[in-house]
Amino acid sequence: MLTVKKNYFGRMLEPILAKLEASRKELLDLGLRNPLIHYKRPKSKGVQVVQEKATAIFDLLVNQGKAMSFVGRPAKLDGTPELEFAELSDELLRQSYTDTKLQTVETETSLQHKLLNTYYAARTSLEEQGLNTLYISLGMLMWYESDASEEGRLAPLLLVPVTLERSSASERFRVRYSEEEIGHNLSLQAKLKAEFGLQIPDLPAGEEINITDYFSQVAQQVAVQQRWKVLPDHIELGFFSFGKFMIYHDLDNNKWPQDAKPAENSILQSLLQDGFQDPPPTAGDDVFIDRVAKTEELFQVVDADSSQILAMLAVHEGRNLVIQGPPGTGKSQTITNIIANAIGHGKKVLFVAEKMAALEVVKRRMDNIGLGEACLELHSHKANKKELHLELKRVLDLGKPSLQKLQEEVALLSKHREEINAYATAVNTPIRQSGLTAHQVYGYLLEINDEVDGEILPKIQLPDIDKWTAEKQREAEAMADRIQARLHDIGLPAGLLFWGSGLRVLLPHEQQEMVSIFSQSYAAVEKLKTVAAEIANAMGMPVSVKREEALKLAATAQLAAAKPALQQIA
Repeated sequence: MLTVKKNYFGRMLEPILAKLEASRKELLDLGLRNPLIHYKRPKSKGVQVVQEKATAIFDLLVNQGKAMSFVGRPAKLDGTPELEFAELSDELLRQSYTDTKLQTVETETSLQHKLLNTYYAARTSLEEQGLNTLYISLGMLMWYESDASEEGRLAPLLLVPVTLERSSASERFRVRYSEEEIGHNLSLQAKLKAEFGLQIPDLPAGEEINITDYFSQVAQQVAVQQRWKVLPDHIELGFFSFGKFMIYHDLDNNKWPQDAKPAENSILQSLLQDGFQDPPPTAGDDVFIDRVAKTEELFQVVDADSSQILAMLAVHEGRNLVIQGPPGTGKSQTITNIIANAIGHGKKVLFVAEKMAALEVVKRRMDNIGLGEACLELHSHKANKKELHLELKRVLDLGKPSLQKLQEEVALLSKHREEINAYATAVNTPIRQSGLTAHQVYGYLLEINDEVDGEILPKIQLPDIDKWTAEKQREAEAMADRIQARLHDIGLPAGLLFWGSGLRVLLPHEQQEMVSIFSQSYAAVEKLKTVAAEIANAMGMPVSVKREEALKLAATAQLAAAKPALQQIA
């Protein structure tokens, strides 16, 4: 039974291994365009070093840690370089091998131009990708594609990572060992093994590297190829990148421990064969975040909205996910929270990015919240062993952080959260039976305020409005809309000719009677005006033209007609 299970499991792994190997091979670049296979010096970058010994340069750069400068070839009167350097005695030649000056094939002008271009190209690579691709290659292998090939190919053997530096624009460039790992040519090693069956040895591990012995071992391995030869003192300053080959090497299933092989990794199995079958997160988009039990376990260190907290929660629960969003939507904030939460739960995080700027943004956020000490940077110039050891020592020397003040602040967190949640609940709870929240009411009031533009609206007293339901409110709104539409058609009632008549319906047979009444009313009014004018003239009073004045005149005339006794009045 155990054998059956083992065989079944092995059959399951076969397609995964095949896909993994196919993906690994895509990382390989064993063609002649790869400078690690066929080195061709660019026209504007890189420098060839001549009349120097690789062993001496290795000792000065690596073992002694010295910086070395470059010297150009003397130029003729027409500006072209001399064919050869001035001939030196054996003693002076030995001294030149041990000084810190590297002789090149370029004139002084051309040398400075190339070094400047090399400097900027190296800095761009470091800033954008966090990767140093500038090396001094010590030793070259001259090899041929076949016995019939006439053109020999050059491939570097030993690669020393270096940096170009200068204190000011007027100073000369100097090259210095960057203290990153020295490597041999992995691409060449794979090329020769795959196509020629030759096994170039690995560079010996340890601090002390004897490059003379290494070159001898390489020469022994390629000795079966008659025209091939090792050129130990062929030295170049140039750009070489074998990062993809390192990944190819790391993903070799046979080089991993028995219980931790890549093909058996659940993530790779899902990625290459089964697909991801993760259950949905505990919390959906429509939940109240603070009421989800597991959110209490999250260590949120920077501001986050509900969608970002849901992403944190999904990662915390062990889900596999992809977070997408345009720039400025808070992805780096979310990553910062995810890393901080993992640190808070005693976990380790490997954060990688194609661009170094992405790493720096998150690291800067971690520094701002006091968690930068928990991060170990393993890119660019911080990837060498010396910097790594110094950083570990610095952090360990800091000692245990003081947590008393922080614990006091955390103790208040629950109370503040309850207050804020209570307010949020209150403003989003419908008022009585209206179906409207205070938040919505404030929004409507602000809209009305913008529409009236400062005009004071009349206050309308509506009976029992505090008992209105949402349905009653909708009925009132519908009636108001009907009234508003009617007023739009007929105008304001106070401005109508029949305002105050009380008559609501006028039938056709009543119109004649209405005309007769209007005629009689008109005649009566005209007669009243005439009589009023005569009385006013007789009494020496102004002629009335308004109803109010006519009423006053009538009252005066009635008083005069009553003939009151006025004898005792002065």
